[in-house]
Amino acid sequence: MARILREDQLPKSGDIDSIGTILNLEDFGDPVVSLPETATPEADLDQPPELSPEEKFDFLEHTDLCRDLSAGVVTAICNVAAEVHYQADDMLFSEGDIGDSLYFLVDGEIQILKDDVAVFTMNQPRTCIGEMALIEENASRSATVKASASTRMLKIYRENFLKIAQQNFQAVEGIFRILNAKLEENLNQAKEKAEEELQYAQTEADNILATAREEADRMTQEAQTQIEHNLQTAIEEGRAQGLEESRDSIVEQTSSLSQTLQNLINEITEFRSRLTEQFEEELLEFVIVTSTKIVGLELSVKPDIIVDIVKSGLKMMEEKSQVRISLNSEDLDRVKNFRSDLLEQYEETQQIQFSADDKLGLGELRIDNGSNLIDITWQTKVSNAVENIWQVYNSQKFDLNGTEDATITD
Repeated sequence: MARILREDQLPKSGDIDSIGTILNLEDFGDPVVSLPETATPEADLDQPPELSPEEKFDFLEHTDLCRDLSAGVVTAICNVAAEVHYQADDMLFSEGDIGDSLYFLVDGEIQILKDDVAVFTMNQPRTCIGEMALIEENASRSATVKASASTRMLKIYRENFLKIAQQNFQAVEGIFRILNAKLEENLNQAKEKAEEELQYAQTEADNILATAREEADRMTQEAQTQIEHNLQTAIEEGRAQGLEESRDSIVEQTSSLSQTLQNLINEITEFRSRLTEQFEEELLEFVIVTSTKIVGLELSVKPDIIVDIVKSGLKMMEEKSQVRISLNSEDLDRVKNFRSDLLEQYEETQQIQFSADDKLGLGELRIDNGSNLIDITWQTKVSNAVENIWQVYNSQKFDLNGTEDATITD
């Protein structure tokens, strides 16, 4: 399809470079047709002019995705970054949609909604949203995003970005920077939220205890007044039975008060314990899922890294004269080409057998010499990492939880 330009968009006759830029002959083969200038629709009057190639380059160069990338890689990303416009209440995407692109906010304002409730408003230029779509195929959108004012975005499709990443692995570093920034931001938000919840729980606990003390003081005062009244009545009436009944009454009221205070303290302790465990599990799950996705992305972009993993596994095997190596079928095709290199590098290895095991993921393997088995799987590494994290945490748990719970006695 031919692109139609108004007269004021055509370059001057001597500006050959500008003509080449507008024609973009690498992407379009159709001729440029000049038409008389027509009236601009009223809806377009509110839209700012599109970014020039230079403005788009300068904009992306200072984002987390492109920062520190070479000019050539930034230019390649500029070529696939489409400028899109939204009016107030226009939807970028909805929660549960399959993500196929990320967005950068150029100007305007967007809202993040969970369950149709706005939880965040963003208006900072170069804010990135939807980045998980670049590293996870068919990833579901975790929230709804809509424009709350006239807004411009730069949109980069996953398919186009992966083509650039396969040619320029340096581009993947930009995704790592975004994920690292988002991970740090989420951890800080989780920490702040946990501190707020703990502070709220502490305040509520203090209020409950203060109320309980006030109630205890009131009940004690009332009981003391009642005792004095009963004693006076008993003295006046000379009835010993009345005195005994007064004593039994105050003992019963005091016992009831002690039990009430103990129940309150137990409820507060249980609430704080549940709150702490909830945030521990959510933070660990977030770190594990994000780490696994980053590893999967690196293997998809640099598949030959499996050879280095095999070499590392052979170094760990003390007896390796005859070994059997099981890998994913895709990794097996790559590693077979390096059989002679492996035999030459490890002279004590006389025979290497390869076998396909599609239960193993990309980058995973098992090495067996008949008596020992080395298991190099991401599930094993993640499990070991999680176990180490829990050991470190449990060693400090006493300091985090404070002193032992108090117990009220009669």
